[in-house]
Amino acid sequence: MSCFGGQGLLAEGIKFLLLTADKAYMKLHTPGPWAIKKNGNGIGVVGHDSSCIAQLPINGIDRQLRLSDAHLIAAAPQLLDVCKNLNEILENNLIVTAEGFKINDTHLRERLLDAILRAEGYRKNPDPL
Repeated sequence: MSCFGGQGLLAEGIKFLLLTADKAYMKLHTPGPWAIKKNGNGIGVVGHDSSCIAQLPINGIDRQLRLSDAHLIAAAPQLLDVCKNLNEILENNLIVTAEGFKINDTHLRERLLDAILRAEGYRKNPDPL
């Protein structure tokens, strides 16, 4: 499957995901690493099996901005993995300074867990402004 196919490819994929958004599917995503593919019409993010993850058309939008977006999307599996690892460490340990003071990391843990739950589809992303 090509990231540079028809415009309806992404919409069809989103419809499929919405129709099958069962709890069993929430944690599933195309395994990383994800890579960036460029052509004259846009920038694509593809899975390790060359499946299309995202298609970012350029159409009058700054190419460098789209490329930056693509890099962020391509890093998603690794970022999610790191967030999960950090969350596990923070849940099972206290942060203590060299002077012996305990650091209240509740806010950090809440934000980290919120990001993980959003990435896995358990929480809705906030509505755009």
